[in-house]
Amino acid sequence: MNLRIVRKNPVNAPNAKNFMWIGIILCLIFVIVGIILLVVRNNEKKRCTEPVTALIIENQTVVSTSRSHGRVHKSTSYAPVFQYTYNGQEYKIKSNTSSNPPVFTEGEKTEIFINPLDPADIYVPKDNTIIIISAIFIAIGTIGAICIAFAMTKMK
Repeated sequence: MNLRIVRKNPVNAPNAKNFMWIGIILCLIFVIVGIILLVVRNNEKKRCTEPVTALIIENQTVVSTSRSHGRVHKSTSYAPVFQYTYNGQEYKIKSNTSSNPPVFTEGEKTEIFINPLDPADIYVPKDNTIIIISAIFIAIGTIGAICIAFAMTKMK
């Protein structure tokens, strides 16, 4: 009686490579999102060309909630509210970004840039929140894609 022992490869290489391609695509999506965020910030900078001095009148509390493993998690961040005057009209604009700790202190004055065609449209050079988020997205996507591509070269 002949017994033939067949060892199965624990990882089915063709299926694993397919999943790795999906991983690379997801990583590229991360990179693309990071680049889009940078482009949006750059467009904001191009639109908003008129410098004005703004007063930080408040750091508005922003509470975010999320669920993980059946638990509710709350996080608090702070969005600055800018007050400035342009062409004799006063504006109070809450920033689209928030952070913890706050970027600005209440009562602080800072230079911002406004869109002369829409003075409520602002660009805040001191607020680098979007740049940091973009860098994180691009780094995660790039490192992930490199790791997956390296693993693919090691598979037979």
